[in-house]
Amino acid sequence: GEKPYRLQELLARMVAVVRRANGAQEERADTVVTQGAFSIDRVRREVRVMGRHVHLTRKEFDLLVLLSSAPGRVFSREFLLAEVWRQEWMGSSRTLDTHVASLRRKLGSTEWIRTSRGVGFSFHPPSDLTPEISDA
Repeated sequence: GEKPYRLQELLARMVAVVRRANGAQEERADTVVTQGAFSIDRVRREVRVMGRHVHLTRKEFDLLVLLSSAPGRVFSREFLLAEVWRQEWMGSSRTLDTHVASLRRKLGSTEWIRTSRGVGFSFHPPSDLTPEISDA
């Protein structure tokens, strides 16, 4: 039913709070996350696709980091709004939709972020992405 999911969400939120409280000195080796031709550098706040630098706003970056932290996992709209915008309001989530649309455009494909109607969004790096190999 509804309960276990809510509990999971609460736990994830608590973990995130603790992680933030521990601060940057706790940054582990996973500061750079690479999935195929996609990479995120959390320290430099840089995103690259096929080696190409993608310019993102702060919120777009935070949203992408969160979604890509667990590829395939569906994050609820409430959770994303609470984490990225620090908001617990259940009002309009148009802001979230705008950011998702912008990320899709900047990443060059709608495949990256999937919408689960009535639930939220999940991250799926396109499988057909292969790093460009230069014939040097």
